[in-house]
Amino acid sequence: MVVVRLVLWAATGAPAPVADDQHDYLSLRDGLLATGRLLAPVTGLPTAFRDPGWPAFLAALAAVAGRSVHAIVLAQVLLQAITGALLVDLARRSLGTRAARVTAVLYLLDLSFATYTLFVYTESLAALALVAFAWSHVALGARQAPRGAAAAGALAGALGLVRASALPLAPAFALGSASIEPVRARAWIIAGLVMGLVLGAWSARNHAALGTWSLNTNGAMNAYIGNNEHTPLVHGADRRSDPSAHARDRTHCPGRLRRADCRQILGRAAPARRRFQRHGRRAEGAARSARADAPARGLGRNGAAGRARNQESAHADPALSGTSAAG
Repeated sequence: MVVVRLVLWAATGAPAPVADDQHDYLSLRDGLLATGRLLAPVTGLPTAFRDPGWPAFLAALAAVAGRSVHAIVLAQVLLQAITGALLVDLARRSLGTRAARVTAVLYLLDLSFATYTLFVYTESLAALALVAFAWSHVALGARQAPRGAAAAGALAGALGLVRASALPLAPAFALGSASIEPVRARAWIIAGLVMGLVLGAWSARNHAALGTWSLNTNGAMNAYIGNNEHTPLVHGADRRSDPSAHARDRTHCPGRLRRADCRQILGRAAPARRRFQRHGRRAEGAARSARADAPARGLGRNGAAGRARNQESAHADPALSGTSAAG
């Protein structure tokens, strides 16, 4: 597994982070090293737009091995090697030696996941947290033993701090495993309390600094992007050989979706998009009315000075020329 990832690294050369997400994570890392706080790269104010787990890992890595991108690649190679080892051991404990061998081969051939070592993304660390959570159910007896349950809860909390969108996978796995082997109520309670403590600490920080109990604050933006017809998405189709690519871009339909599924998704998103548009028109109308009323109010209070501002507004915005003439 390690050799495959090192070969990919040698074949592609030194990675250069170019995406906004990668630059954000590196900037958050630098802020943690400088101030010990998670601060927005542009404003320098407290932020929760990105989950804190990955920037914290990058900061700890930089404190030990420096800020080289090569150190990040090597660290992710190690993370994915540990993930593969745990995954194979999980398969062996659950399904036997043959299943473990098949798992090892499939993990080795998953080059798509292996390429994440060449980027500054959360996937490598999030995958390790999720697989370690699943492994703890079998190897540490998280279904029965209090210590194993505490470890499972801590790993689920770590998964939420690294990638909050993947957090539902942890309880989904726990519920699925409960159908195979009974789970003591005490184990559920211990795991839930530990996970709540890990996530609750970060949630309390967000409430104190930002006024929200959310684990992160990018959910609304992602919902808007996903329902905005003007979002510039490229779905990988060659427009010279695939005329339908333009239609898919206009309708926001990724090519991997069946057309019927895409129409269903768009139909569900339409009400939200219309609400966004209505609110936008109302806000624009209110702003236009405020601009129209401002010169008249200035004229009544300040006499000649108000008249001068009114005339300046009329020159700047022809739509207000009628107000200026009336004054």
